[in-house]
Amino acid sequence: MTRQEIAALLDGGRPYSAARETLYTVEELMAGYRSDAPMQSLDARLAAHVKAAGIPPTDMNEAIAQVLHDQGVDQAMRAYVARSVARRQHIAGVMGGASTPRDAPMYRLAAQTGKALAEAGFLVATGGGLGIMEAGNLGAYFAGSPVAQLDAAIDELKRCPAYRGHEADYVDAARAIAASRPAGAPSLAVATWRYDGEPISQFATDIAKLFQNAVREDGLLSIADAGIAYFEGGFGTLQEIFQDLAQNSAAPAEHQMPMVFVDTAGYGGPGSPFHIARARAGRAAKPFDDLITLADSAESVVAAIRAGRERANR
Repeated sequence: MTRQEIAALLDGGRPYSAARETLYTVEELMAGYRSDAPMQSLDARLAAHVKAAGIPPTDMNEAIAQVLHDQGVDQAMRAYVARSVARRQHIAGVMGGASTPRDAPMYRLAAQTGKALAEAGFLVATGGGLGIMEAGNLGAYFAGSPVAQLDAAIDELKRCPAYRGHEADYVDAARAIAASRPAGAPSLAVATWRYDGEPISQFATDIAKLFQNAVREDGLLSIADAGIAYFEGGFGTLQEIFQDLAQNSAAPAEHQMPMVFVDTAGYGGPGSPFHIARARAGRAAKPFDDLITLADSAESVVAAIRAGRERANR
C-alpha cells in the first residue's frame, strides 16, 4: 500500500496533506498572512493545529497522518540534499539559539557566517526558526552581494529585534527585505511545528518542516555532511551538540564531520560544551577531537569546515 493510499483512508479536514512528497516554500507557508492577522498564515495555523491535537497526538488517525507527512517531507529533503551533493555543494549547518535577538553581535556573526559558507560553495542548512537560524539563512540570501548590503539589512531588521509581542513587525521587516531582492544562494531550513509561536525563516529558499522534532533534529544533523557551526544557544542546542557527538563517534572516519564552536568568550571557558565535546571525542574508538574547534569569525568557520572536507577526502 502506498503512502497516498494510506492517506486516503484517513479522515480529512486537516490543514495539511498527509500524502505530501515535496519541500515547502516561504510563499506556501505564509499563505493567508496579513500584518493585522499574523497568526492566519498556514504556518501559524499548522502550529496551532499541532498544539490542539496534542504532543503526541491523542487521535490515532492524526498521529498516522503526521508520520506520513513527515516521512514524505524527509524523503524529499534527502533527495534535495543528494542533488546538492552531486553538484559538489555539500551541506554546512548553522545552529544556535532561537532567542538570539537581531541586534546581538552573534546574530550579525551568524549572518556573516552563512554568507561566507554559501560563497565558499556550501549549502547552508539551519533549523529554520528565529535567532541564529534566521541569521544563517539571511547570510546565504545575501551571498554574492557586498557585505555592506548584508549589514544594511541587519540594521533594518534590528529595528524589531525580538518576535514576542511584536509578531507582525518582526515578520514584516524580514518579508520586506526578502521581497526587495532575489536570493543570492539557496539555503535549507529544517524546521518543526513542535514549538508554537515560532515563525519560519523568511530567507530560506527551501523548507523541510516537520511535526516530529526528533525526526527534524536527527535529519538536520545527518545531512550536514560538511559539518556544523554551533553558536551559543539553550538546551536545544546542547541536545544537538551531544547528538552530533554520538553520530560522529559511530561514523567511519571519512564520515566524521567538523563541529565548530563559534565565540571563544562563550565556549572557551572550562567545562564548556566545547571542552567536554573535545575531551570525549579524543577518547572515542575513532578519535575525532581534531574536528572540534573554536572560531571567532566567519572566515575561521569556513576554514574549519574546509579542513574537515579535506580530512574526509584523504
